[in-house]
Amino acid sequence: MKNSSPKRSLLLVGNDSLGKLLIEKAFKLDHVSVALDGTERFFRACKLILNGRISPVAVFKIFFAELSRPRRNFKISDIIKNNAELHRFIIKKNIDRVIIFRGGLIINKTALSSDVEFLNVHCARIPEYGGLGAIYRALNEGSLDQMAVMHKVTDRVDKGEIIATKRYRLNPKLSFKKNENTAYQAGIDLIIENI
Repeated sequence: MKNSSPKRSLLLVGNDSLGKLLIEKAFKLDHVSVALDGTERFFRACKLILNGRISPVAVFKIFFAELSRPRRNFKISDIIKNNAELHRFIIKKNIDRVIIFRGGLIINKTALSSDVEFLNVHCARIPEYGGLGAIYRALNEGSLDQMAVMHKVTDRVDKGEIIATKRYRLNPKLSFKKNENTAYQAGIDLIIENI
């Protein structure tokens, strides 16, 4: 039986310190390409607050946790802002699988119906804690036994079939930032184990 080569994967990651932490750990893999998600996050957060889908307190905590993390100032030349750019990247690099981590790009139905596998890593139990502000909600509800989840991307946010998980525990005695770091480290470990 011959060994199959690993899938050509694209890591599409948020342009923040946690996304760049993943890039530091994964960019040396020959079968992995990396691009930053260039979608506008600020206006998306404002829209979600206005629609009541995320608490302003959660946004405040997430924002200040990010500000207090160490800067990772290396440059990534590939930035994807929309589905057309994603499609061109997939063709150019002959990508078999896209793994999204802390990204905001909504994958359209045309891409989802292609031969490319689209996976998302969400760093809280789904479906209970799908969407933005999941760590904040889990802490507030005392749901401390959590897991990072790798799931198939569908046209509904955080509703796809679960492929792999990584358990972790939140600690209400620690700061929000430390709990968020724990959650996203579990997500990073899950990706590294499955890429």
